[in-house]
Amino acid sequence: MFLKGNTHRYFIARFLFLLILFFAISGFSLKNLNPVFSDTACKKIDIKAEVKFESDSKETGTLVIDYKGHNASSLLISVVGPKKYYYKDLKESELKGLSRGVYAVVVVGRDESSNYCPTHIQVEI
Repeated sequence: MFLKGNTHRYFIARFLFLLILFFAISGFSLKNLNPVFSDTACKKIDIKAEVKFESDSKETGTLVIDYKGHNASSLLISVVGPKKYYYKDLKESELKGLSRGVYAVVVVGRDESSNYCPTHIQVEI
């Protein structure tokens, strides 16, 4: 696929925005850097997302998130999508009425004492 005009700038800008958002939500700072990068430094958050379409036209869908045994109240979940879509602090496991596009689900621990590793998944509707 060849990109024309400024399309590649849009994708780069969007990637940088999501990266900055990920670190901002996770409370990242230079003092939190751990010189030893190991899997034991924080607990992994294992989540899964699936899409259910609301009609045969598949123009809008529902994002269903499976927290895989994690307590949703101990997690801070944000969803970023097309057309400046942003939903912060999702408390339910379903998000309905989403238009077609690519969505990023960003998950971090609600507080530092939970010691969860920030994670994200990408879902296309």
